[in-house]
Amino acid sequence: MAYSFDHAIIAVRDLDEAISLYSNLGFNVELGGRHTGQGTHNAIVRFQASYLELLSVYSESEASSKPRPRMLVEYLRAHSGGLVGYVLSTDDIEGNAARWRTAGIDFDGPSDSERLTPDGRRLAFTTLRSAGRPYPSCLPVLVHAHNPAAGTPRLHSNSVTAVASISIVVSDLKAAADQYRQYLAVLPSESGNAPELAAKWIRVKLGDFSIDLLSPYDEGPVRRVLNDVGESPFQLTLAVADTDQVTTPLRFDGADGGVLVKDVLGVRMRIFNDRSNWQGLPGQSAES
Repeated sequence: MAYSFDHAIIAVRDLDEAISLYSNLGFNVELGGRHTGQGTHNAIVRFQASYLELLSVYSESEASSKPRPRMLVEYLRAHSGGLVGYVLSTDDIEGNAARWRTAGIDFDGPSDSERLTPDGRRLAFTTLRSAGRPYPSCLPVLVHAHNPAAGTPRLHSNSVTAVASISIVVSDLKAAADQYRQYLAVLPSESGNAPELAAKWIRVKLGDFSIDLLSPYDEGPVRRVLNDVGESPFQLTLAVADTDQVTTPLRFDGADGGVLVKDVLGVRMRIFNDRSNWQGLPGQSAES
């Protein structure tokens, strides 16, 4: 079974405000549409083969009538926003469901859904997800798109070209690695320490995309997230064509070991130069 990174899910309270902020940071943002019967709507930051989804609630009453959107409502009541999950595309969603069933994994789906775009198109897709907490979630949603959006990859004035990795905070690193092995049938490829984060990490590679599992060994940003939010997505690493060309609005908030870091509506973002083929290990400097 093949997987590829599809998109990251970023919860925001006010979609128009988020669109304005991300646009001011140099991202080309487009309206996505409404999720039929879910009370949610989104905007899209599109890259070559993936995107960032800015997800918000337009009708609390409609969203609260369904279990998963209701949890998004509850999350946004408690938080101003944040990185709440991510989605992997799969070429065999029924095969994944069968394997999970055999492994005894508790899951929801496969479920058919659709999104109505601003120009009236209905985009149909089938999803498969773990039965645990959806927002925030440490495990990816799996998706198969039946009629993928035909949007053209956008150029972004901040020079960002792709999402290179997502980092996930977990309490037990070995247990989380075993869970991912069972979930995706993929073995971790690397491991190490991130002193700047006071955390140990294990990496799961899926082509040119990486999933970094982080577990704290001392006080630091990873421990704070674990205490405040629980196991959850921690940060996105974005690849840029040239860090020297990154626009000023995306550069502030200092640096983490030589890597630019910014907090955007509760989402921690790291940036590295994709021309160097440096894989951006958690907390590691590009010069190290």
